[in-house]
Amino acid sequence: MKKAKKEYNSLLEEMVTVDKYRELENATHHGISRFDHITRVGYLSFLMAKMLRLDVNTVTRGALLHDFFTEGDVEKYTKKEWHRLHPQIALENSRQYFSLNNVEENIIASHMFPICRTKPVYKESHVVATADKLVAVYEFARFNLFAYAFLKVLFVSVKV
Repeated sequence: MKKAKKEYNSLLEEMVTVDKYRELENATHHGISRFDHITRVGYLSFLMAKMLRLDVNTVTRGALLHDFFTEGDVEKYTKKEWHRLHPQIALENSRQYFSLNNVEENIIASHMFPICRTKPVYKESHVVATADKLVAVYEFARFNLFAYAFLKVLFVSVKV
């Protein structure tokens, strides 16, 4: 497992050399930083690609770039609009800072299908879209369970 983690971290290192990418640590996403969300999706996608014998580098790079947008990139849009548009914004940012292949571009552009119109064309795209949804469910459940437990303790401990 240490060898796999080292291989994954070497792919992540390429991304964190970019200042704009590091800004994702300050952006909130599913109750945590967008950077934390992306790295979870990236690592799960990395492991799934290894298991399925897909192109691990392409899958991982696409996963690590799938939500590469900052608050400044989406502040002019309503939340509904940016949910639909953020894959294209992430793709534009990714193209600006990194050299992408066609599969990586499709991974980024299609990870929100069917909310966005770009369909996943490659197996690698389906892997990242699935990993993103699994991680999002985990993050929402974890955050909401914590909130639920906090409110329950708050209201049970208050005697009226």
